[in-house]
Amino acid sequence: MKTKALYYPSIDIDNDRWLKSTLLYWDEINTIVPYSFKKFYYNETAMKLADLGVLRPYKMVPSSRVAKKTSIDFVKYLSTAEGKSIRINNNRGTENTILKKLMKKAHLHP
Repeated sequence: MKTKALYYPSIDIDNDRWLKSTLLYWDEINTIVPYSFKKFYYNETAMKLADLGVLRPYKMVPSSRVAKKTSIDFVKYLSTAEGKSIRINNNRGTENTILKKLMKKAHLHP
């Protein structure tokens, strides 16, 4: 059975050393890629590993069950005490407008 790792938060992995050493422990590395992206790996090592099928995109569609559940969980998290501390700008005591919009309409990618 293949072992898989999920690389987050970016799509392209520009740290060759990390990428190569990770393959000592995992058979496959996945990155979360919005469904609309046509090209997502620009690093030479990443492109070669993608050609070999070792680095693979996990295409995310906003309407998928996983995306919907994640967005619901994200909104719930932002309602917790820890989430509120992230939402509030401590310098001004005002709510982060980007996160405020996300809470009203949770979208992962347009």
